[in-house]
Amino acid sequence: MRFIKILFFLIVLIVAAAVAVPFFISPDFIGDQLARVTKQQTGRDLTLGGKISFSVYPSIAVAMSDVTISNPPEMPSGMVLAAEEIRVSLALSPLVQGNVEVEAFELIRPRFNLLTDFEGRSNWSFDAQDGRGAQDGRGEREDRQEPSSGTGGFQLGNVSLNDVRIVDGVVRYLDETTGTAMEVSDVDVALSLPSLTSNLSIDGSMIWNGERVTLASVLGPLSQLTEEKRADLDFEMSSPHLTASFKGDLSLTNGPALNGNIDYRSPSLRGLARWAGKPLQPGQGLEDFSAVAKLAFTQGSISLSEAQIGLDGMRAQGNVVIRTDRARPHIAASLGVDRIDLNRYLGDSGGGSGGGGSSGWSDAPIDFSGLRAMDAQLRLAASQIQYRNVTTGTTVASVTIDNGRLDARLEQLALYDGAATGAVVLEQSGAAPVLAASFDASGVSAHPLLRDFADFDWLEGTSTLVVRLNAAGNSQRQLVSTLGGTVGVRFANGAIRGINIAGMMRDLPSQILSGWSRSPSQKTDFASLTANYQITNGVAVNQDLQMIGPLVRMTGGGTVSMPPQSLDYRVDPKLVASLQGQGGESNLQGFNVPIIIKGPWSNPQIYPDIAGILQNPQAALQQLEMLGSNIGVENLGETVGDVLQDGGQLGQEAGQAIEDVAGEEGKEVFDNLLQGLGIGNN
Repeated sequence: MRFIKILFFLIVLIVAAAVAVPFFISPDFIGDQLARVTKQQTGRDLTLGGKISFSVYPSIAVAMSDVTISNPPEMPSGMVLAAEEIRVSLALSPLVQGNVEVEAFELIRPRFNLLTDFEGRSNWSFDAQDGRGAQDGRGEREDRQEPSSGTGGFQLGNVSLNDVRIVDGVVRYLDETTGTAMEVSDVDVALSLPSLTSNLSIDGSMIWNGERVTLASVLGPLSQLTEEKRADLDFEMSSPHLTASFKGDLSLTNGPALNGNIDYRSPSLRGLARWAGKPLQPGQGLEDFSAVAKLAFTQGSISLSEAQIGLDGMRAQGNVVIRTDRARPHIAASLGVDRIDLNRYLGDSGGGSGGGGSSGWSDAPIDFSGLRAMDAQLRLAASQIQYRNVTTGTTVASVTIDNGRLDARLEQLALYDGAATGAVVLEQSGAAPVLAASFDASGVSAHPLLRDFADFDWLEGTSTLVVRLNAAGNSQRQLVSTLGGTVGVRFANGAIRGINIAGMMRDLPSQILSGWSRSPSQKTDFASLTANYQITNGVAVNQDLQMIGPLVRMTGGGTVSMPPQSLDYRVDPKLVASLQGQGGESNLQGFNVPIIIKGPWSNPQIYPDIAGILQNPQAALQQLEMLGSNIGVENLGETVGDVLQDGGQLGQEAGQAIEDVAGEEGKEVFDNLLQGLGIGNN
C-alpha cells in the first residue's frame, strides 16, 4: 500500500539519526537534525510538536510525539502524515559490526493523507534520487545530497526490521483526476523485513466502509521492487463480502500491475458492490460468485484466462476481460457454461409457469434493470438454458448488452428433441421495454414445449415453427396484450389431445344433445396439421387450419386470444372411409360435422355446430348411413333418425339442449330438421 512508502522513509530517517548522533547530544538536537535532513532530501517540513526522549541502554531508543510531515512543496499545502507518537528501539550489539537491527518501530495512531492531484502528482513519493532537490527560501532548487558518512556509514542492505507496527491508524485517499475518495480506519499492521534485500511480510486488519478486512502478504525481495519495479507477491485477504488470494508478481513499471493466479469468492456481487460504494441497479441475481483463474490486472482492466467461474449456482469456464474505467463495468467473455438460469434475473412474474397458468397472466413488473448493471459482449456455449418452465439443450449464442439493450443471437439451440435458431432484441429506451424475436425450429416435440411455455397441452407431434414476434410492456400481461407478428406452424405425426373426433361423430346420436367433453384419455391422431397465424395485440387469427389423419380430414379457422387465454374456433372435420394419413387426400367424400371449440384454452367447450349440421338434414342422414357401413357402424343414419323421432320427452330435451348450445337460431334449424324428416316436436 502507498503508506508503506512513507513508513519506510520514516524508519530510515529516524534510524539514521539514532545511529549517527553521539550519545551525549541532546534530544532537541536530534529533532533539529531530523527536520533539516527531511527538508534537504525531500523539500518537506517535518515538525515535532511534542518532546523527544532518547536513551542508550539497554537499547538505543527514540520516542517522538505529535509528528507531522508536509506534502511536497509543488503540491497543495497539507500533511501526508500526522502521528501521535513514533517509537524506535535499536539493538546495541549489532551496531558494533556496523549493522542496524530495529528491535521495534511503532507508529501510534498515524493519519496518512494520500493525494493524487489534478496534475497526476502523488504526495507519497519520497524518491531522493530524482534530481529535483528542495526549494530554498528564494524559490530556487538546492541540489539534494546523499547522506554523509556522518550517518554512521550504514547501507540499506544491512538494516533489519524485526517488529514494525502501525497501531490504530487511518488512511485517507483522494484522486483529484477521477474524484475517487476512500478512507480506511482502525488500521493495525505488523511488518517484518529481515533486510532490505529480503522479503517484506505484512499482516494486519483494518475497517473499510464499516467492515473489517484482514490481510496477509509476502512481497519481495524489496530491493528488486525498488530497482527493477517488479517483485513476487503472495497475498490473502478476507472480509464479509470478499475473500481473495493471489500468487504471482507485482509490477510498478507503468502503475501497479499484477500477473499471477487468483482465487476470488464473494457471497454476493450486489453486496460487494454496495460495500465498495458502487451499488448495482436493483434487480435479481448477481449474488454468489467465485473465480479461479490466471489474472492480469492493470489500472482499469482485469483479465481472467483459463478461468473457472461460478455465478448464482451456474458454472462456466473460459476467458473474461473486465473494464472498470467506464461508466458501467464492461465484460467481454467467451465461456462454456453448464447452464444458464434466466429466471434468476427476471424477477417475480407472479407464477411459475410460462403463461401464468389458470390464474392468467401476471401484472407484476418484470425486472429487466439487471441489464443496466453492466455492458457486455459475450459468446456462450451452454449445455442448458432455463426460462420460466422452458428448458433447452445445447445452445450456442452471442449476447451483446449495451446500456440496458440486449441483443441475443441463437446460433444453435437444441429444443425439445429438435433444433432451432433465432434472435431476441430487448430495448429499454422508452417507457416500457420493447421485445422483438425471430425463431425458426424444426423437429421440435410440440407437447412438452407448449406445456412448459404456455400451459397448453392440447397438441402433440413433431413441429416446425417460423416465428416473428414483437411486444412491449413491463409485465407478462402487458407483453402478451401488445404481442404482434406472424407464426407459421406444422405438426407431423401427432394428435389433438383430449378429444377423439371420429369417436365423437360415431356417438353423435347421444352427444348431439349435450355437446362433447374433453377427456385426458382421448386423442385424435393426425399425420399432419398446419396453420398460419397473424397476431395483433395478442390475438392470433388463423384462416387456413388443415389436418389430415386416418378417418378424419379437417379444415377450419378461428382465433387464439392470448390475453384472456381463450379459443374461438370453428373446424370442419370430415369422417372419411380411409385409413390413409400422411399424403392422403384432403377432399375425400365424407360426412361433415362442423365443430365449435370455444372458451378458456385450459378447458374449452366443444360442441357440434348445429346450424352447420342441419343445413341439409336429409343428405346428412344418408351420408351417416353410408359412412357408418364403411367404418363398421351399422344403421348409423337409422339410429340417429330413431333418436330424433321420439317426439316426447327426448325431443323436448333435444330442442332445449340445442337452444342452450346454439341459441334460438339453432333451435329453429333443429325444428325444421324434424319437420323435414316428418317428425313432430310437440
